[in-house]
Amino acid sequence: MVTGDRANVTKGWGGRCALVLWAASAVLGVVSCGGGGGGGGGETPRPPEARAPASPGNLRATANEHNRVALQWNEVAGEDGYRVMRATGAGAFVGVGGDLAAGTTTYTDMAVVAVTGYRYRVVAFNSVGPSSPSNVIAVTTRAAPPTRPPEAPGNLRATANEHNRVALQWNEVAGEDGYRVMRATGAGAFVGVGGDLTGGTTAYADTTVVAETGYRYRVVAFNSVGPSPSSNAIAVTTSAPPTNAPEAPGNLRATVSEHNRVALQWNDVAGADGYLVTRATGAGAFEQVSVDLMVGMTTYTDRLVAVATEYRYRVIAFNAVGPSPPSNVITVTTMAASLPLARLSVSSTRIGENGGVSTITVALSNKPSTLVVVALSVSGVDAAIYRLDRRRLTIDTASRALRRHLRRSRMRTTMTKRRSSI
Repeated sequence: MVTGDRANVTKGWGGRCALVLWAASAVLGVVSCGGGGGGGGGETPRPPEARAPASPGNLRATANEHNRVALQWNEVAGEDGYRVMRATGAGAFVGVGGDLAAGTTTYTDMAVVAVTGYRYRVVAFNSVGPSSPSNVIAVTTRAAPPTRPPEAPGNLRATANEHNRVALQWNEVAGEDGYRVMRATGAGAFVGVGGDLTGGTTAYADTTVVAETGYRYRVVAFNSVGPSPSSNAIAVTTSAPPTNAPEAPGNLRATVSEHNRVALQWNDVAGADGYLVTRATGAGAFEQVSVDLMVGMTTYTDRLVAVATEYRYRVIAFNAVGPSPPSNVITVTTMAASLPLARLSVSSTRIGENGGVSTITVALSNKPSTLVVVALSVSGVDAAIYRLDRRRLTIDTASRALRRHLRRSRMRTTMTKRRSSI
């Protein structure tokens, strides 16, 4: 009987078999177990080479809460167990949870702190030694859930009061998951309006009101524990419906003009139920491009524009009586479409003056692959580049700041080649 060792039967010696006894570090003996015919030699079989297991693969977090992190990894062959290693923040890795049994591929770390960053890796081991570590994953535990409802929202106030809407605002409170606006008509009971608002919301516009009607409002915050006490209550009486069309919106302006969008903004006017944006292409007629915008909306982004095209815009307010006169008209030319393609390497620059306009000729070290129109920005100053022919770039500009910069820097500036829009 062999104890603590292994016994293997192997074929050899011309078809006969032998019982080979392996100890931990040496062959104990070979015993013939039958077969015909004489002796015949043979080499004693060598035991398989022992080695540490492979690295566990695909370590991942399957759960991440304020008080636990659940891990999982792929099993490897030839292991006697696993060790989970954890580092807090940028600290060193240390073992957690002790040695895990062979075949284990999951571990839940219950010794974590809320809102804390951890890194994990896993090592397999056997009698030879440990494997290389697995991939490292980073986990930040979640915040602990609240243990009590939030405080009452403070300073509820009406920021607008018209015949068809009441705009409210309040102060945010900590530990909330959302808010509910409560409204009472006259001396009636409070009921919710507008549904639950998401966490962080501090404003609401009630557009379900009736003209010349008294309302009371209050706001409640809530979280998973329950609702807060109510905020202060405010009383509002909506105004009478308008008898005139609203005034024209003022100060229409473009806040963004790019190759694929124009962003507009204007001043709100009293008594408006909404706005509509009209646009003309070049010298053409104005046409409505927006849907009717709700009361209080004072911005619009036109995304139905073409590159390098001139547009004119105006805005009209409206109410139940009718439309307002149009706002001021603004003219916007969209930018050329641009796509960075390559960098142009500059070898020399020559600047000529002609009546305050500089003609800048730039010799390029590398030849552009195609004829393009280019935009050049030097120290935040833009210039139009009109001609690019082979390895020569010609710029006409009246910008004194650009001319000064070009003389000083001798064009040691990165220029980006851009796709032509023409």
